[in-house]
Amino acid sequence: MGVASLSSPPSAAASLSVSSDRSEGWGEFFRMPVFHPGAQVRLGDRVETVSHITIRRQDMCIHLVGRDTPVPPEKLVVEPTVFTTCRVP
Repeated sequence: MGVASLSSPPSAAASLSVSSDRSEGWGEFFRMPVFHPGAQVRLGDRVETVSHITIRRQDMCIHLVGRDTPVPPEKLVVEPTVFTTCRVP
């Protein structure tokens, strides 16, 4: 299973209207990588699965299924999650 690329925001979120009082520089959506157990990530040329995440002394490490040592998130490529900056009813 490969890591898919994000081409457009979800259709439900795309139909939201942007309020006119929005501050300059804010868009309707923003994308952020979110690591969670079971997520598919790419490490080099291999696709791996996240086992769990640890945070120690302000340092986040991602533990992958079948690996003994944790991996820093900077070495991983993950499909970004799309968030809306508008309130959704």
